[in-house]
Amino acid sequence: MSLSFRTEEVSLRLSGMEILRDVTLDFPAGKFSVVLGPNGAGKTSLLKLLLGLHRPSSGRVWLGDRPIGDWPAGRRAASVAYLSQEEPLPPGFTARQVVEMGVPAEPWSLTSLRPIRRNPRGRPQELAVRAAMERTGISEMATRPVQLLSGGERQRVALARALVSSGEVLLLDEPTNHLDVAHQLQLWRQLRTEVQRGLTVIAVLHDLALSSWADFVALFAGGQLLTSGPPAQVLTASWLEAAYHIQTDLVLLDGRVLPVPRLGP
Repeated sequence: MSLSFRTEEVSLRLSGMEILRDVTLDFPAGKFSVVLGPNGAGKTSLLKLLLGLHRPSSGRVWLGDRPIGDWPAGRRAASVAYLSQEEPLPPGFTARQVVEMGVPAEPWSLTSLRPIRRNPRGRPQELAVRAAMERTGISEMATRPVQLLSGGERQRVALARALVSSGEVLLLDEPTNHLDVAHQLQLWRQLRTEVQRGLTVIAVLHDLALSSWADFVALFAGGQLLTSGPPAQVLTASWLEAAYHIQTDLVLLDGRVLPVPRLGP
């Protein structure tokens, strides 16, 4: 079962400033979605609305077929995981111990939205931890302290922790921000694999090239949604100029449209 988010005419004001205005957006379930836009476009604020960290000034946010406010906090936390651009990992713990922190305090029933009363640290959770570590390629570093890991390794540990905690949706805020090209591609391949397993992924991103690998792209500017749809429909010269005020050339590569920003006029 895949879940996803949608917003209906959502606006957000913080400290008297309008951050988002009349955003109606339906993220497809079980797909890889990317949110693009220049700095200050409202991308991270949108993620915080989806997480329930901000309340909309107007409009509604839905998770699945229910308004987000109707979900019990524990059930929502068990279904939606978040990976920030600089995910803090507690020092003094091994990689496996950090991944185990992602196990929900209580498993929940998808149909009744009520907790299932059983040992929350039983064998199914142990298997989930092991599977998440294998899927992210960190099994061999299970006993290593996280403070001794490289940046790319720590990001994979954080991803494994998020995969353990999330059954349906994973939100990411600029997950490739401090990764080199090899680790960016490794993370992107892993996320694509998780989508194939049924996970809904929604990522805020700045990289136009990586965005072309998504299933769905939402382009923001000035707190407004400019357009959304498949990458080939959104990553066009006209829409990118409207959002970023730049000119781009479009290259067709392996069936994908790859935008290349121009350095000069």
